[in-house]
Amino acid sequence: MKYLVLLFLCISNFVFAQQEKTLNHKVIKGENIFQIAKTYNITPSDIYKINPGTENGIQENQILIIPNKAIILYDSKNTHQVQPKETLFGIARLYNVSVQDLDNSNTEALKDGLQIGENIVIPNKKKTLNGQARIINAETIFHIVASKETKYSISKKYGISIEQLETQNPEIINGLIEGNKLAINTKKIKPNNDNEELMIALAEKQAAIEKNKAKTTEIEDLQDKLTVQKQMNQKVLKVNSLKVNLNEIDETKGGSAKKLKLVLEANKNIQEILISKLDSLVVTMSDNLETLKNKDINDLEESKNLEKDSYKNISETNGMIIELKKDLADNRKIYTGLMTKVQRITLAENHEYKKKINENQKIKNNTSEDAELLEVIKNIQTKQEANEKRNKQLFTKIDSLGVQKNIELKRRISKATFYSSEARDYDDKLAQVKLKRYQNKAVETNKKLLDNSENKPTAEQIKKALKDHNYSQGKAVKIEILRNLKDIENGYYIIADTFSEAEPRDLLTRKLTDSGEINTGFFYNVNIFSYYVFTKKLKNANEALFEYNLKKENPLYKNMFIVQIEKE
Repeated sequence: MKYLVLLFLCISNFVFAQQEKTLNHKVIKGENIFQIAKTYNITPSDIYKINPGTENGIQENQILIIPNKAIILYDSKNTHQVQPKETLFGIARLYNVSVQDLDNSNTEALKDGLQIGENIVIPNKKKTLNGQARIINAETIFHIVASKETKYSISKKYGISIEQLETQNPEIINGLIEGNKLAINTKKIKPNNDNEELMIALAEKQAAIEKNKAKTTEIEDLQDKLTVQKQMNQKVLKVNSLKVNLNEIDETKGGSAKKLKLVLEANKNIQEILISKLDSLVVTMSDNLETLKNKDINDLEESKNLEKDSYKNISETNGMIIELKKDLADNRKIYTGLMTKVQRITLAENHEYKKKINENQKIKNNTSEDAELLEVIKNIQTKQEANEKRNKQLFTKIDSLGVQKNIELKRRISKATFYSSEARDYDDKLAQVKLKRYQNKAVETNKKLLDNSENKPTAEQIKKALKDHNYSQGKAVKIEILRNLKDIENGYYIIADTFSEAEPRDLLTRKLTDSGEINTGFFYNVNIFSYYVFTKKLKNANEALFEYNLKKENPLYKNMFIVQIEKE
């Protein structure tokens, strides 16, 4: 019996270990394999291996199996063994240290770039995680939020309170997001030095801010509010018992100053609602501007999302402003027409009153009522003038807030782009060093590669070849002009392909080198956030067209085009 129990425990442990080897990931709109692999700190190949068919593409809401590498809880290791395809930036992010500190700690080891299998020193300098104020020390472990996990289940798993989990990770106070990386300490956190004490204070302050945000409610969709207010406009007419279309009042069918006075009152109420919407829009735009000023942007991806959301919000806001201006203009047009009719009818009634005053003394009983009506109309005119002044002030404020938001948005995105590009430049330079070493080894192995690269046709030979072959009948040659790219020389470049990620870029550069293109290189186009892989830099358009036509049948150049670099 004892052996059976032991056997059962062994089997249970084995099954549990198997369950822990993977987790599921639900694909969201716009995601690709490279982004998912980056999120879980694995390679695309790791995903392809256990998800057959994904190399041909993935779809929204598809469930992917992610290897257990993704949920390893990293502690404060002193060294790290470099794995294939790893970058310095990726290792720095893995251990939550800066690229500069990692480089400074491994000056000698990194002089020739990262080497697979090499052990590099991890500095004991923790930074904040994902730019958020977090409590992190030597005992901190990290947990990636899986599908359907809750704050309760995570805190129970590690034997801590939800309050401690939120204090250490303030960004989850308003809800967990699948894929979030959480910092967790299973023991009570006690500061060992001034830095850790400051870390705790910052995290607690951030937690307080997030809790305060959770209590504050605001209408996020301005368009919904506009729809609600339009319904309120109709209620104004209903409350005043007016079954009349304000745009279609026909004076030829009769009417009285009393009835038109009621219509004016209804119109005035509608205008007040429009002004309240303007007020609400000013408050919302002010809040959005303040939120933007206080928002931390950690990397280029986040800045791109911010830019997309902000410009979408700006577009919606501009649409609302145009609609409000139109509504107010229509309202004023109606008011002006009605006021003209009121004045005309009032004059007619006064004339009729004077005509009959000697014939029927009973008219005197209506004198006070007419005087009251004239006073009401006068008050309406005064309020209309005040409303128009208020409208002008509000639109001036809205224009000012719009300008401020655009300035702040550009400043924040510029800052995020600077810090993100610094890390990318570092990785790119290392990749270029590795590529050059790869090309030198290729030349040492096969000297003919160097000879082939030096055999260039003369200008006359190129002109003759272009003249003899009527290339214009074939597929049109795409020529792109790029201006003022940093550190890129003027000239014509034969571009083999473009990439948004480093891994496929490096794969193609090696393939091109192996095919004999030992001058292959790449540069980054910051305008579209893409790498351009080129094989040659040429002096003029004729040379570029000649080279293009030599290569166009080669499968490696199926996406080939020409880029002209200019410095203004």
